[in-house]
Amino acid sequence: MICHARSIVVLVGLALAQPIAAQYHPSDLVCGSSSIVRVSPAGAVTSVYDNPGAINSLTMDVDNRHLVCGDGGVAGAVHGIVRIDPSTNAVTTIIQNGSLLYHPMNLIVNFDGDYVFTNRYRSFVTPTFATFNVGLFKLDRTTNALTTLLTTVQVGSAGNWSGGLAMDIDDGSYVIQDRDGISGAPLIRLAPDGTTSTMATGFTPRFGIAQDYRTGDWYSAAGNDVMHLQKGLMTPTPLFGSRTGALFSGVVMDRQSAPRPRLVSADSGAMYHVDLFDRTITTITLGASIPTPWALAFDGSRNLAGVRTAPGRYSIGMRFPGEGNRGYAIALGLGGVRPGILLADGRTIHLAFDSLVVLTLRNALPGVWRPGPGRLDASGEATASLDVSAFGALDVPCWCVAMTIDGGGIATIADPILLRL
Repeated sequence: MICHARSIVVLVGLALAQPIAAQYHPSDLVCGSSSIVRVSPAGAVTSVYDNPGAINSLTMDVDNRHLVCGDGGVAGAVHGIVRIDPSTNAVTTIIQNGSLLYHPMNLIVNFDGDYVFTNRYRSFVTPTFATFNVGLFKLDRTTNALTTLLTTVQVGSAGNWSGGLAMDIDDGSYVIQDRDGISGAPLIRLAPDGTTSTMATGFTPRFGIAQDYRTGDWYSAAGNDVMHLQKGLMTPTPLFGSRTGALFSGVVMDRQSAPRPRLVSADSGAMYHVDLFDRTITTITLGASIPTPWALAFDGSRNLAGVRTAPGRYSIGMRFPGEGNRGYAIALGLGGVRPGILLADGRTIHLAFDSLVVLTLRNALPGVWRPGPGRLDASGEATASLDVSAFGALDVPCWCVAMTIDGGGIATIADPILLRL
């Protein structure tokens, strides 16, 4: 069986893994602010979405074909969440509400496949007078039901939560970067059990936060520098400590499995690649000036995505553009993403090796785990499924990784995802 063959590759230490040329995302970087543009690896600029709104956030949807972004904050904006096909530039409004969704910011797709975003919304004191508040909201991708997860009022914050939003790969917490209106611009954590805490203070954020899965550390764009928060500490430090000549606005991690972890940022005239091992900066001059980015994402970068279809049930999509008909391996683990499995070519599979990794690679959990056909279809896609509904509510975190196989070696390693069963 293909799945069994793939499991042997992993179980013997992935000795067949061969070095490949493309360690980072080979696709365009998509940048959003007052418009959305694509920036090629060489710096060429093309327009995707030209709208007078304020695009504070964008990310790839679970289908890995469409961008999802929040559009609002100014006259003429959609004041809602939109989906964009970057191949045709077609725009579809998912939800629109000029009062409740006045300025959606920092939108992400969570590990259940739903949309989560910070948002500046209007609260009407009288029919003609409203005040602005800020909250964290979840939009169900199937029903469009909108849920308030947290507000600045609840945590006693005077900020606007526009500095960034991400999910912690270690436990699925939401991590919010405050930006204006409060001393120290804290990182605020909303844990899966609903409790909140301040992770750290002392930031000078622009837009965007990113987590390095190799270490669990966090990075925040800070203008002429990048703030670095080591896992377990509560005070960030400048990554460079002096003026770099770069202007770091949005920030995003490149492919997490790369031998040398890389942070990517951009400003109006350049794209920056930051090597997190030696802290060197490679500058790619853009072919045309762009609005200073507030949000960044790599086109086609969501190679692995989970969608909760019912309590205890997940559909797990694998989407690797340009890799049609390749074999693949997909595994689950209960031990987190560290220590990962180090390959001979320096890449890392971010999944701690345990018995569940073995069982899922061997397809030895009938009725619970269905890894799919073991080979991608012609468009580079396949679907696995997980069903633990028979065991009741578990509240157990589980991590998932997939990789494509080419010529006996590992071609592409998807960034891991977390499923909370």
